[in-house]
Parts: sequence; structure tokens; C-alpha cells
Amino acid sequence: MKIINFLLPVLIFFSIISCFDNTDTTYDKKSVQQMLIRYAEAWRLKDIDLFDDLFSDDRDMVILDGNSSERFIGWISWKQRLQKHFGSFENVDISYENTVIKISKSGKFSWLSCIVNTEYTYKGKPGIMNGLRMTWVLEKRNKKWTIVHAHFSFPKE
Repeated sequence: MKIINFLLPVLIFFSIISCFDNTDTTYDKKSVQQMLIRYAEAWRLKDIDLFDDLFSDDRDMVILDGNSSERFIGWISWKQRLQKHFGSFENVDISYENTVIKISKSGKFSWLSCIVNTEYTYKGKPGIMNGLRMTWVLEKRNKKWTIVHAHFSFPKE
């Protein structure tokens, strides 16, 4: 009887705490936030390898580019688009505002939305592109976040 009196409260305690979502998302949110910093760095350096590290190499990954209204399927097509831009843009400086990062209860998926503001030089002339809406869907693979979907768009004026 003493064993039952001891084990029953212990079993009830563990049953109750197992019902709560005890996933610590702080580390994951910081990791996704770091991806934004690396994304800006990839543009500043025109570093395709850094982009390659951020984006999934899935053949069915989808990128919707609001600048051109094009839809890119797979990393290779998006990579070619980025490399094309590298030839035209210099001194790219990206900042973010209104950033929201969410982590799924399972801890395997994340989604991000933010407003992107960019200063750059295009064919020798300074330019500013503010208000670009960016959303990402990310998946954690082998303890590392990767972008599996992205959407860029401008609000209608």
C-alpha cells in the first residue's frame, strides 16, 4: 500500500506535466533570427554559398518573387536568379522591421514574416527599396533550420 501511495502521486504528476508543451522556442527563434542576419550578409557579400546554406536544395521548393511576379521552383532556378541580380547590384544594405517568428509546437517548423528595407547601388546609381514583405517557411533538418518556401511581395499602392 505504501508503494501505491508513493507511485500514484508520481504517476499523476508526470501525466499532468506531459500534457504541457514544454518546448523551449527561445533558442529556435534566435536561430531563425540569425538566418535573417545571414541573408542580409549574403546579399552584401554576393555570396551564393551563404545563400545555398540558407535555402533548401529541394527540387520542389517554391519561391515567389514579388519584384518580378515570377515563381521559382527548386533551388537551382532561384540560385540562377540570385546570381543574375549579383551582376546589377552593389553595396546592398538590408534592414528588417515588424519581424514575427513563430515555431511550431513540434519544433520542426517555423514561419517568419517581416518588412525588408534595402539600400543599394544599381548600375552606379543609389537606390532604396522599402516595404518589401517577406515570408519564409522553414524546416528543421538535422538540427539546422532551412528555408523551404519564401514569398516576397510589395503592397499595392
